[in-house]
Amino acid sequence: MRLDKFGRVSSLAYVGKAPVETENWGRLIGLHESALNHLAARFDEGLVTDMPAFLRQNWAMAIFHDRFAEFRAALRDEMQADDDFKQVLEQMKAAAAQSERPMSPAEFVHKLPKEKQALVRTRLTEYVQTNQNQLSMYLLESSGIMKKMEDKDLRKV
Repeated sequence: MRLDKFGRVSSLAYVGKAPVETENWGRLIGLHESALNHLAARFDEGLVTDMPAFLRQNWAMAIFHDRFAEFRAALRDEMQADDDFKQVLEQMKAAAAQSERPMSPAEFVHKLPKEKQALVRTRLTEYVQTNQNQLSMYLLESSGIMKKMEDKDLRKV
């Protein structure tokens, strides 16, 4: 896997015996490595020794869902019309022009005002809820198991 100077996946090559989900892997192109469960850091630390197995873990299922690109495009369209988003985007561009370490998507979101951060979280939650039938591995407050936990008062620590 190659990352561009901004930390986004620019190409993939796999030489191994295990079959891989080529369509899913193709969906990784253009994503920041932090969206891939901080793949670069985990690889550097020796925590990722089997790339196909790593990319089959539950955390990756939302990324491989066929509506993820649609979700990203809708969120981007919504945010591009926002002045706070534009301001942080300009900061990001200025940092990149000065050859500073590129800002990850999480860092970008954290630079937004709290209400915009909440909006991003809400949109992500809505995406998972809308696709809960195929993304049941993600535990949401509205999921059936959470309701059972609330009924049994298991959430209290």
